[in-house]
Amino acid sequence: MISTININNGFRDDLIPMALSSGGKASHGLRNAILAVSAFHLWGPEHALSYKAEAIRSLSSSLSTESFGTTETQLATSMMLCVYNVFDETEGHWSLHLYGAQKILHQLASIHGGHLAYRFLYTWFLYHEVLGGFSQPLKQWPHGPASLRLLHDSQFDTSMIIGSLGCSVEVMEIISCVNTWRAMELQDHMALLDSEKSSRNIQYKQLESRISLLTQRLDPMHEEHLSQFDRTKTLATAELYRIATFLYLHRVGSTEPSQDIKSAYLQQGLQILGSLKVCTSPWPLFVIACETETDDQRISILKTLDRMDVERHIGNVFVLRHIIESFWKQQDLQADSGKASNLKWWDTIDLNLTAPWFI
Repeated sequence: MISTININNGFRDDLIPMALSSGGKASHGLRNAILAVSAFHLWGPEHALSYKAEAIRSLSSSLSTESFGTTETQLATSMMLCVYNVFDETEGHWSLHLYGAQKILHQLASIHGGHLAYRFLYTWFLYHEVLGGFSQPLKQWPHGPASLRLLHDSQFDTSMIIGSLGCSVEVMEIISCVNTWRAMELQDHMALLDSEKSSRNIQYKQLESRISLLTQRLDPMHEEHLSQFDRTKTLATAELYRIATFLYLHRVGSTEPSQDIKSAYLQQGLQILGSLKVCTSPWPLFVIACETETDDQRISILKTLDRMDVERHIGNVFVLRHIIESFWKQQDLQADSGKASNLKWWDTIDLNLTAPWFI
């Protein structure tokens, strides 16, 4: 659980008060879900099992018996169980807990008139849901992520960096848009008509321009309280997401690929990864890894993964490394056979993996 901005850190400032606020079943479930993640991180799955089981029992009981209806604490508990599945790559229930959280989100939106504000809990869900669509875009076809439909606040600046996202909501919106394009391709394997190609090219250019000009900024209310080191790290991580989003867009939507532009973005991404003591964002690392062009660039990615292994000990990093190395092997086999290298990672990887390797 990482927030790139420690000021107004929702993991600390929102979740802990919820977990300690009352003796209700939902709070009890959240406390145990937090303890499960902590126990797993410190001592392993055998020490986390009892806390995880108690969290699930308490959440289920709160949803069926508590008279005051759906609460944000129930959503927080569901999301914390999602996080547990990020730590334990063998668990395999991440999608189930996210689906439960989505149902709670819809109920909370109904209570609040159909829309929700950009608060910590809801943007935390948005992060998991959008990146879930990156792995399995057809699961959100054709309506897209519920979070982007339900979150609405005309006063909110979507260019502002959200600590629990690592980037701005605007970047997440573009990732979701590209996910939709992939879903359309998977839904219809027929070649595009000339008119459709023209429309697609226009949309691509618009998105390319948007992401090229996109600026992400720190909340001015919090920026002055951050050290220079923290400001630099936060902005670097947000830029890493922007670069990875461009590379993802380029891989999915470009009909006139520009190798020079792609290589320039790739080099920028690798430079940022090299500058970070520890990369806390698996998604941009994965996208950049799949676009590497040389052995030296691959070695740089492996060194970044090594640092993540040493510092974080999170199960999805092990899965991430395996998938990246498997994709590289497929690229090498294609190159050895003399074929042109235009391999896409989603054509070679089993997307039905239960482990949330990208979060």
